[in-house]
Amino acid sequence: MLCTKNKIYKTLDWFTIGIYLILVLIGWFCIYTASYQYNSAANRFDISTRAGMQIIWILFSLIVAVIILIIDRSWYELYSSIIYIVSIFLLILTIFIAKPVKGSYSWIELGVIKIQPAEFAKFATALIVAKLLSSHQFNISKKQNIIILFCLVILPTLFIILQQEVGSALVFSAFFLVFYREGMSGKILFFGFSNILLSIIIIRYPIIVISGMSLGQLLGTGYIILCIVVFLLMYNYRIKLKHFKFLFYVVFVNTVMITIITVFTNVNFKWVTFFLLLFSLLYFLFLFIKNKIVVYLYISLYICISSFFLYSTDYILKNILKPHQKLRIQVALGVLKDPNGAGYNVNQSIIAIGAGGFTGRGYMKGTQTQLKYVPEQETDFIFCALGEEIGFIGSVLVLIFFSILIMRLIYLAEKQENIFARVYGYSVANIIFFHFTINVGMVLGIAPVIGIPLPFFSYGGSSLLSFTILLFIFLCLDTSKKKI
Repeated sequence: MLCTKNKIYKTLDWFTIGIYLILVLIGWFCIYTASYQYNSAANRFDISTRAGMQIIWILFSLIVAVIILIIDRSWYELYSSIIYIVSIFLLILTIFIAKPVKGSYSWIELGVIKIQPAEFAKFATALIVAKLLSSHQFNISKKQNIIILFCLVILPTLFIILQQEVGSALVFSAFFLVFYREGMSGKILFFGFSNILLSIIIIRYPIIVISGMSLGQLLGTGYIILCIVVFLLMYNYRIKLKHFKFLFYVVFVNTVMITIITVFTNVNFKWVTFFLLLFSLLYFLFLFIKNKIVVYLYISLYICISSFFLYSTDYILKNILKPHQKLRIQVALGVLKDPNGAGYNVNQSIIAIGAGGFTGRGYMKGTQTQLKYVPEQETDFIFCALGEEIGFIGSVLVLIFFSILIMRLIYLAEKQENIFARVYGYSVANIIFFHFTINVGMVLGIAPVIGIPLPFFSYGGSSLLSFTILLFIFLCLDTSKKKI
């Protein structure tokens, strides 16, 4: 069960560990300056402060990292199913026993310590996904296998959503890039990303322009037709020109109907686009039944899924999402301007980063940071404290460190001879990449505020410990490829 000390020392990737320690150290200094209170008598190592408590978590995480490294690497594959089941059980338990914290039910209290099971579900899911993909005779191109993989990822996602932690749930979408790397069809990714873009178009342009239909829905209909054309072009070696003619005629007839209905009637225009998509669906289903060419079936499925997004996005935005979630999305997409409400955090964060200039105002000298203008600046908005006090140069340096870490993980994952280690390595890289890009993006105002931490930086024991476990399990697995 345990590896020898000599073998660990010789086979461990110390370069990655060095980057990890640098990020953790810089993160602690950012937490200290962001949480510093001038009128407090506590010093920086006092555990009553956030900076002091973070030191405890750093030390504990390092101890856990050492334990992970000395455990035999086969243990993680052997017990991955049990780890996953335990994480699902904790997620379910959290829904019922957690106390509300800022609207979410995602924290379990253990005395003076609070843990967030959603953070630990990430490495548990990465382990079970790696085990399944590395199983003998497992073929990801088979539909039933894809469904199993999707269920393994969607299950913790649903329980985290029930905890009102949408941001943490979205992180699990990073696994679909792992599936793509391991051979999943690019058509599935195309489905996913195109429908995300479709939803953004619908939300971004909510103005009613034609008889009950918004500009976003009108553009969305055209976007669906465009995606169908892209599909046909991708398979032009077995697609006849008449299919393009059909789409042209459908769009032409629909345009004529738009003109007639707009001029002479008050019929809701949504019905026009509905029949346009219905005719297209029936046409491609007919082609699939007649010719048995699977691309026609994919196009039919795409029309069904996209139509659902087209007509349900507005309803979900108005009736299912909570008001603050709706406002955050609309502010991020530029639909609304709310600098004193939903957009306050981002507005103050942008001011703080802009005030840092090229070289920064100096450590502990940032006015936005020290005067606490940015809410949650020790956690989700920790990057703005960095930007104000050490400026553009320091921010870019940290971005470089994160980029090197992610590229290093991909490099190590690609070198793995063991499929389990490779899949797990790509999972680690994608999870960190998702957290990093979304967190920095929301601080800069180019991504919605969904409340996810910056890896190794943001204050929080669950976050730091879970990322440490996530990373060091892979470093342990990585030792197997090196021969002593």
